[in-house]
Amino acid sequence: MATKVHEMTVAYNKLRYQVEAIGPTEAATMLAQGSINRRLSAFRVEQLATTMSEGRWDENEGSPIRFNTQNELIDGQHRLSAVIRSGKEFLFLVLRDVPMDTMMVMDTGKSRTTGDFFGIRGVKNANTIAAVTNLLWVYKNHGILTTHGGGGHLRVSTTPELTEFLRTNPGISESATVGDAVRRNFNTGGSIWAAAHYILTQIDAEDTQDFFEKLYSGAELTSGHAILALRRRVTERIKERPLGQGELSALIFKAWNLYRDGKSIMRLRWSRGGVNAETYPVPR
Repeated sequence: MATKVHEMTVAYNKLRYQVEAIGPTEAATMLAQGSINRRLSAFRVEQLATTMSEGRWDENEGSPIRFNTQNELIDGQHRLSAVIRSGKEFLFLVLRDVPMDTMMVMDTGKSRTTGDFFGIRGVKNANTIAAVTNLLWVYKNHGILTTHGGGGHLRVSTTPELTEFLRTNPGISESATVGDAVRRNFNTGGSIWAAAHYILTQIDAEDTQDFFEKLYSGAELTSGHAILALRRRVTERIKERPLGQGELSALIFKAWNLYRDGKSIMRLRWSRGGVNAETYPVPR
């Protein structure tokens, strides 16, 4: 059973929608058409299938099954898989010819992260790239490399903004590779290392390569070297309490500026507040 196919215009694209009765056979056919969804969660499918089997599924719950302009399933794989598992038939609103970019502003049955969208678009290590891209977006818009600060006053980025930022800022993936190696070396820091690498590369790629090679290996670092001081500070804090994003990024930039100026320092510190409060360092 299906209602008449209706049409409406969305972002200059013809989007067709209809209510369809979908049982196991129809669901299997839709899934077989090809999907660019996230990885299927067996737990989520089981949850939905149980709800359907026990008669608790609400057909008016409001999440359509969506296909893009290439007739690929872009939203609904968990619900369709659950229909197959439940063996029952339900009515669903089905949208076809949905523009790909529309996915980024649609609500879905299971929340999509920016990493999910990056993965759908073929970005390798999508979750890591999304985290690094978000940090860089925050830095560009707020001048501080952290997503944990600002007293809640930092504006949150959106998936379309991060998608465009990644597109217009090549090199983030390369920085993510370097940053991940440093993170594993120190067992702390998350995506801060990668974001810092990208920022510093824009200033001086050759110096950045040297800086991170020495940071990673600890080779050729004599007493008083800024990079040695950074390594020691990070290692010390791991034993106490890991550095927060804001403090770690400030220490990286502070060490970078000392390195670039050829200045020595025995103990590297950065004070956010108190009588000795310092401004957030700007790498140069």
